[in-house]
Amino acid sequence: MHMGDLFSLFSVHWKRAVNGGVPWHLRCACLLALQIDSPAVPRLPLGVGHQHGLAFSGIELSMRAVIQRVKSASVEVEGKIVSSIGPGLLCLVGLKTTDTAKDAAYITKKILKTRAFNGEGEDGRSWDKDVISCGYEVLLVSQFTLYGRLQKAKPDFTKAMSTAPAKEMWAAFVAQVQEAHKPELVKDGVFGAMMDVALVNDGPVTFLLDSETD
Repeated sequence: MHMGDLFSLFSVHWKRAVNGGVPWHLRCACLLALQIDSPAVPRLPLGVGHQHGLAFSGIELSMRAVIQRVKSASVEVEGKIVSSIGPGLLCLVGLKTTDTAKDAAYITKKILKTRAFNGEGEDGRSWDKDVISCGYEVLLVSQFTLYGRLQKAKPDFTKAMSTAPAKEMWAAFVAQVQEAHKPELVKDGVFGAMMDVALVNDGPVTFLLDSETD
């Protein structure tokens, strides 16, 4: 089979996959595996890669969070504790250049609805309750280094959202989590500051989240 015929056949099956509802990540993985670079190969519409957190130069994930179940956690800035919680969740969150309100809503839901806690008593079921049903606290900490790329010795943070828009989006994100839970139970650090973050991880239990990819 000639290469041109192969490309034509691939295009037909690609369209069938799209119309048949094959998940986007499987379709993209196929292209990445084949490493095809030809005008005959169908491309995702402009913006779809960013929408789903993936580009053909390599996998790129969207709004990112590290969620840890803790017995306690605190944030200290310049020797002073600015936020602290008891039992609950410590969430380190990174904002990417392409993140939107949709990404923030997804991460908010996951933080508050994930059943990270066990039921009460010795006979309590594992992974039975979320932070809301337990009445526990949430500590949110902005961490742009979650988007650090380590291809070279010096970390590259170009994929992290720049300071001005990130600060605005962070404030909206914190407010969203507070509104969805209880304002007094949701704390945050100091955006852009050098922070000392202390925690007692309960388990340990740690989850990694990426909006639109889980």
